[in-house]
Amino acid sequence: MFSNYVSKSVVEELIKNPELEGKVVIKFLIGADGKVQKAEVAETTIKSAELEKCMIGAARRMRFPKPLGGGVVDVKYPFVFKAAK
Repeated sequence: MFSNYVSKSVVEELIKNPELEGKVVIKFLIGADGKVQKAEVAETTIKSAELEKCMIGAARRMRFPKPLGGGVVDVKYPFVFKAAK
């Protein structure tokens, strides 16, 4: 699902630096309406603030079904990048 939201800027950052490797864990809060209310980097081993910024932007554009029973859902999702060798 996330791949539908990965922005051009994420791909551009990976093209600029194809050696980027590591993990970025994005933490986001899904509201009662299914929209992402907040997104941030929870942890990272990637040395690219620009890539992290792009990942947060992509997470903020995501939409989900409304949570059953209303309320909000707190999610942490890891993304692992590995350079092609």
